[in-house]
Amino acid sequence: MPAHRLPALLTRFGREFLELIGGVTLIGLVLVAVDLQVVRPSFEALEEHQALEDNDRVAADLERELTGLAGQAGDWAGRDRVCATGGPEPEAAALSTESNVDLFVCLDASGRTVQQTIFHPLIGGPVPLRALLGDPPALVAALAPVREQHLARNGLLATEHGLLLLAARPLPPTGIGPPQGLLLLGRFFTRGDVILMSERTRVRADLLDRAGLQGTEQELFARLVAGAERRPVQAGRFAYRLLVDIDRQPFALLRTAARGEITALGRQAGQALTVLLGSISMTLLVFLVISRSRARASRRALAESEARLRQLHKEKSLGRMAAAIAHHFNNQLTAISGFIQLAMHRPGRRAVGEDAELTEALLATGRAAELSGLMLTYLGLSMAEQSPLDLAEVCRNSLADLAAHLPGDQELVTDMPAPGPMVRANAAQLRLVLSNLVINAAEAVTDGPGRLEVTVRTVAAADLPAANRFPVDWQPTAPAYACLQVADNGSGIDPDDIEQLFDPFFTSKFTGRGLGLAVVLGVVKAGGGAVAVTSEAGRGSVFAVYLPLAGPGGETRPAAT
Repeated sequence: MPAHRLPALLTRFGREFLELIGGVTLIGLVLVAVDLQVVRPSFEALEEHQALEDNDRVAADLERELTGLAGQAGDWAGRDRVCATGGPEPEAAALSTESNVDLFVCLDASGRTVQQTIFHPLIGGPVPLRALLGDPPALVAALAPVREQHLARNGLLATEHGLLLLAARPLPPTGIGPPQGLLLLGRFFTRGDVILMSERTRVRADLLDRAGLQGTEQELFARLVAGAERRPVQAGRFAYRLLVDIDRQPFALLRTAARGEITALGRQAGQALTVLLGSISMTLLVFLVISRSRARASRRALAESEARLRQLHKEKSLGRMAAAIAHHFNNQLTAISGFIQLAMHRPGRRAVGEDAELTEALLATGRAAELSGLMLTYLGLSMAEQSPLDLAEVCRNSLADLAAHLPGDQELVTDMPAPGPMVRANAAQLRLVLSNLVINAAEAVTDGPGRLEVTVRTVAAADLPAANRFPVDWQPTAPAYACLQVADNGSGIDPDDIEQLFDPFFTSKFTGRGLGLAVVLGVVKAGGGAVAVTSEAGRGSVFAVYLPLAGPGGETRPAAT
């Protein structure tokens, strides 16, 4: 890739790359935000709702256990006469195995224990319970509504041997009168019962006694008690419900685990949505970047075409005007020069001063004719003889004289091969081209020491710059061209002035006459070449002259086919 095209390509593709990266980043942020702020929270809300429903189901299953025990107690209280007659106590192990009743207690009307059977299925034998110790036992206070108001009561009781499901029923009188006492049935709710309850409801559940709570669960228990909250609440991956005992006092938490299925589905949906929307967005983004790139290229091409068209119209107008002026100017100069020469050779003696004036007038007409010739050169109509020349050798010979006229603070650096590329041109005109370019470069350096670089090389046609190339309608027809390049480190050229640089009498310098670069373009046009200008504000300018290479016999090499 040619070095002079690299910055432009980097600028063009760098801008498109940055647009693409910026678009991808924005799309990624939007998709992540949608996933984190919309999709996942929606599925998490569904997960929370399901977790609370699962907790309700487990609580309902636990309530069914109590209801079943209560129904059993009601049946026994109405039919069983053991408590009323004071008959023998039922056998504890058989009662637990056959009737699923681990605790059988009969209390008389005063609250004293008449019969008591306690069997723990995990221990395989009777166990003492502090709540049933004493006469009357401590539990009697919690069962006062059963004894005094003849009301049934069901509930839970935390004991030293585990959770106990209790159902209390008043014992009906034998005739008319108050109840004879109350019947208390109980069932230990063991870890196995919790597992069975989890299997029935398909929800992983735990009963957490208040005494075993720690950390955040302990704080949650205190908060639920303080708020008298009876509905389940979500905390992390679990749902919690406050449980009260048979005396309506909070004593435990029913904890159920969230299934995680909906959250996992939400993650999958978010990922799928991100991939889908990302693919669509990326496709649209690439299409947009390509469209914008093509639109910029079209606008750039249109602007270049308009600039070339303006330049062509201007060159044609200037050419017609300059040709007419040069033609009429030469006619008048020829007449003036002829009359001056006749006056200088008329018969008779002439004063010395008169001869000097006529001589000066003749020299002035010569300078005017030279100016007219420069205008013809600008038009490419010069009739100067052309021959095969070594471009580098002509430049080396000319620079020897030019270097002596440069300011002392300007350094002249050359890079010219020996032998150099051969071109078919006029040596005097080539020297004029080099002189004008070097003088133009020297005058462009106004602040501080200057550095002028003169380079001669061969350039492939594919590497020729397309921007700011004059004539604007020139196109390469040969595979390679000889290049004469003059660079400076001056202040650069205003982009608005580049189109006018090669116009006759255009100059932005105080000392300029406005014909130097116009002559350069004329010589180059006459040789079938072009001039390219590159400039950067504060960095300097580069003028590159491209001329067709001459063949071994001096003919211009044809284009490759």
